[in-house]
Amino acid sequence: MKGERTRVLLIEDEPDYARLVEGFLAGDEDGFAVETSGSLAAGLERLRGGGIHVALLDLGLPDSRGLKTLETVRSAHPDLPIIVISAVGDRTSVAEALERGAQDYFVKGHFVREMLARAVRHAIVRKRTEDDLNRSQLRYAQLCEGVPLCVFEADRSGRITFANPYAFRRFGFTPDDFAAGVNALDTVIEADRERAADNMRRVMGGEKLGFSDYTARRKDGGTFPVMIHSMPMRRDGRVVGLMGVIADVTEQRRAQTELAGALADLKQTLEGTVTALGATVELRDPYTAGHQRRVADMARAMSDGLGHTARDTEGVFVAALLHDLGKIAVPAEILTKPAPLTDTEYSLIKSHPSVGYDILAAVRFPWPVAAIVLQHHERMDGSGYPAGLCGDAIEPGARIIAVADTVEAMSSHRPYRAALGVDRALAHLREKRGALFDSPAVDVCLDLFAKGALKLGT
Repeated sequence: MKGERTRVLLIEDEPDYARLVEGFLAGDEDGFAVETSGSLAAGLERLRGGGIHVALLDLGLPDSRGLKTLETVRSAHPDLPIIVISAVGDRTSVAEALERGAQDYFVKGHFVREMLARAVRHAIVRKRTEDDLNRSQLRYAQLCEGVPLCVFEADRSGRITFANPYAFRRFGFTPDDFAAGVNALDTVIEADRERAADNMRRVMGGEKLGFSDYTARRKDGGTFPVMIHSMPMRRDGRVVGLMGVIADVTEQRRAQTELAGALADLKQTLEGTVTALGATVELRDPYTAGHQRRVADMARAMSDGLGHTARDTEGVFVAALLHDLGKIAVPAEILTKPAPLTDTEYSLIKSHPSVGYDILAAVRFPWPVAAIVLQHHERMDGSGYPAGLCGDAIEPGARIIAVADTVEAMSSHRPYRAALGVDRALAHLREKRGALFDSPAVDVCLDLFAKGALKLGT
């Protein structure tokens, strides 16, 4: 709908009231395009023609009355945002209408222009958010289908509730097997089950474990070596199960006869696993797609500008690409919430540096990537998180990413606010230079923007 006027269909049989509502919306700063239909039948006929973004629906029409009117429109157009405008305003009617799919409810004579216009705008934003989230979830499903890794989820009892097609093929199970109940412990050999059960209990207790090696067991009894990484799945602050990635390391073990060679290949496989997981963060959050890449490009330019070696600069770039990896453990509805977060939701968001650290600590990078990811929200005066580090106790790479992350985040749109712009972001850096942010990192960032070497959309 970008670039076109929002088209609103008002289904209302009282001409005078219809003209009042039309005036409310047509006179708004967004200049909504309003059409009116005087009956349910006429409204449905117009909706079949397409092009309507929001419907305003009176529940007392000549050819339909009450909640049946709402249900008829919802049934014919389930994806259309509907706002009810009714002469009836008791709590029961309002609650039932909202429960049956209305996005908002107004009582005739008890609202003003700004309230109605705001409700229409909110309906459009909510619809866009839902559409973006559905596309994001579809891309996530496609990623799970295409990646050559076994991805699975299990409930608190250990019963596998989801597995990608690669896992089905590699383990020889069918969807019917999982429907009948397959426990995650059944997928490793008996000698590994006690250790696997202990690790599962720890994950269910909220721990985030690194990669562990097991011998996997196929349905037909065949075995193969694997590395498994698992983490808690949380809902409403409670651990409801675990999710994991299984890397089949058969070829690595077969190809390498010496430990050093085997470890090198395994490292490459695990780095690929982390990269695949990191990509899911932006796939689940359409509002921050491209954020990690933009921060990484800024951080690399700043590291170069500070005179760091090519090797150190590459480490900063890699860490920046992964700095929000821990958001994989944050529910998608929190990442895309179009309103301020509650204290509980914000605490989940603040856990992402620690989650990212726990995932990356198992990977042997030639740079302190895990530590940089852990510290990228620390601040020079000790006011950051998760450890309240200050000054030189913070990794140099983390100080660079803190500046780049702040500029990009303030300059970009978020579901709960519009973009603040690059100028506001740079002014914030100047104000907090030396207090929140590393002075040399701020200076080189400001210099690069002044020279035009760094640019972001406003």
